[in-house]
Amino acid sequence: MPKRTNDFQALIDLVERQLAAPGVRVVESEMLADRLTGERREVDVCIHAVVSGKKVTLALECRDHKRKADQVWIDSLRGKYLNLPVDKVIAVARAGFAKTARAAAEKAGIQTLTLEEATSANWHLIAELPDSALVVAHFPVAENVSLHLAKGQEPFTDTMMVAGVSLRLGDQSLPLGDVLHWYCTASPVAQFTFDNDDVERLPVTIAMPDGVELVLPSGGYRVLERIELEIVFDRERSNTKFDRKIYGETGLSFASKTYTREGKKAHFVFTMLQHGDETSAAVAVRTSDGRSDFVLSPGGKSSRPPSGV
Repeated sequence: MPKRTNDFQALIDLVERQLAAPGVRVVESEMLADRLTGERREVDVCIHAVVSGKKVTLALECRDHKRKADQVWIDSLRGKYLNLPVDKVIAVARAGFAKTARAAAEKAGIQTLTLEEATSANWHLIAELPDSALVVAHFPVAENVSLHLAKGQEPFTDTMMVAGVSLRLGDQSLPLGDVLHWYCTASPVAQFTFDNDDVERLPVTIAMPDGVELVLPSGGYRVLERIELEIVFDRERSNTKFDRKIYGETGLSFASKTYTREGKKAHFVFTMLQHGDETSAAVAVRTSDGRSDFVLSPGGKSSRPPSGV
């Protein structure tokens, strides 16, 4: 086992103390076998833990030089760990990293920490924040829309289409399509989709306040009593790689993905934030038709209804 300076040995002791728990092992100079060649390679520090019921192995590599770590070292780590059975590589350099080294590490999925950052980091976060996750994007669509008029109203002469129809209450007016979109993407519906991942259709009845008028494209109007519809859930599932950043006691994982539906694109930015024992997730969405929305994880609060999730 190579001799450690006092600072790096203190770091290893810190990692061992923070992660001291049943099922967690911190091993110095562990020899791991290459999955392809069987050659055994030495890892400075291996951290074996169980996160969310899954076994994970983190590799900690230490560089005790006075000059900043360069891209050559990062490239050597990338080659070294290409086929080693580890889930995450953390590179710690006393003097920090050159810009090219940080860029190369980020592209290779290697976490970079100065010695000062490593000795102040929350290693529970480093072990627990996910590198990848199953992301399920929800695309709710209103179908089978049925407009029910107040009693005594003249019925529609033709089949009504959503396009061109508005709802009016007093001096306020909204396109019916926007109202349906609001209900399809409201927080209770988003919560329902998370809690009932196997449900494809949700019948919804929207009771109208007294005095709401249905304004027709011709300019005529009717008094509307309720709207009945089905919200259909189209879901996109994908295993998504996350970038992870640690800022003292706070950890952040984030990823982005673009989905296309019927020629329209929706760009999602997924984030997971952990501070202490509290974890939250959020999604920011920007669509090709100009909508830009934000939704928190199930149980969270949103100031406006989310779009597309």
